[in-house]
Amino acid sequence: AMKNEAPVLKYTCPKCGSRKYELKGVAIQYNLAFNISGTRYTAVTCARCRYTEFYNLPVKRINEAFDFIPGRG
Repeated sequence: AMKNEAPVLKYTCPKCGSRKYELKGVAIQYNLAFNISGTRYTAVTCARCRYTEFYNLPVKRINEAFDFIPGRG
């Protein structure tokens, strides 16, 4: 059975300290400024203050960016 659950991250917003977030996959087909094509990113947005960070990983692998970040509190 395919699970369609978003990964659970050890997320703490660096701006407001909230732990609630939203994930959105972003596919950039071509970008002249960065000379990249077909790159997959994941946007991690704070649900409270809307601060957003982009990671150069697809959503299914976004845990890799957060595994080494210790949870606060």
